[in-house]
Amino acid sequence: MGKLNIFLIRHGESVDNVAGLYAGSRDSPLTAHGVLQARRLASHLATAAPPATHIFTSNLKRAVYTAGTVREAQPPPLAGMPAVDVVQLLDLREKDFGADEGKNAC
Repeated sequence: MGKLNIFLIRHGESVDNVAGLYAGSRDSPLTAHGVLQARRLASHLATAAPPATHIFTSNLKRAVYTAGTVREAQPPPLAGMPAVDVVQLLDLREKDFGADEGKNAC
């Protein structure tokens, strides 16, 4: 059996990250810097790691964008192999901070 590589990746910088707000289940979008971080990560993984066979993400836009960017940068699949899909799983959502969602984290 071959070697198994598992990469746990956090989304790029979000608007709420910059504002210092709790954003667990809030759908805070990526900043321009967060988009750049996702692209750099995708480029790095495309050249420094084996091709992805599975990509899982939460359904929050910041995570979906980051995962999609990683997928798009992957090399084409080998002949006869399916393209990698990004699978959204609710169980991967960040913690819901309840009444503290959107409030200052400091």
